[in-house]
Amino acid sequence: MAEQTNVPGKRSFLFIILVSIVTCGIYWIYWYYKTNAEMKDYLKVNCSPGGRLAVLIFGFILLGLPSIYVYYLWLRDADAEAKKAGLDGFSPIVNLILLFIPFGTLYTTYKVQATLNDIWDATTKKSSGRAQAYAQSQTSQQDQPQEKVVVLCTRCKSTNPAGSNYCIKCGQNLV
Repeated sequence: MAEQTNVPGKRSFLFIILVSIVTCGIYWIYWYYKTNAEMKDYLKVNCSPGGRLAVLIFGFILLGLPSIYVYYLWLRDADAEAKKAGLDGFSPIVNLILLFIPFGTLYTTYKVQATLNDIWDATTKKSSGRAQAYAQSQTSQQDQPQEKVVVLCTRCKSTNPAGSNYCIKCGQNLV
């Protein structure tokens, strides 16, 4: 069996919101940086947490377009990692649109943190439900020699498991 690695702790959505309110949004900015850093360190997502944070904060100088783009990249990476872990993801585009609706960011914060919590559960095999089933299926697949069927991404040329709808590296639609 594979050696387990330390993964970040799970966070409560209510904690994130309450502390963000008390600190006038400063904790949310820290949380955004921290989730990017965790995706980079533990899930090997190719991103610069500090760079994304700087663009998110200072991108509004250029009408907010750079900020909206890095926010989308963060959502896309979290969704791709959920799908790679065999979990239901979420639509980065829909969650990006929610950014422009009052309190829509609350839902996006909830979805991203809940998705990361599910990924940590699947990684540590401590959860029940979908994450537990994923962990068990991965173990049983490792025990049996199987023919490797992969789908090649047309954008980044990376290989993806058969049946994948999105590229696990760049998020490109494979269907």
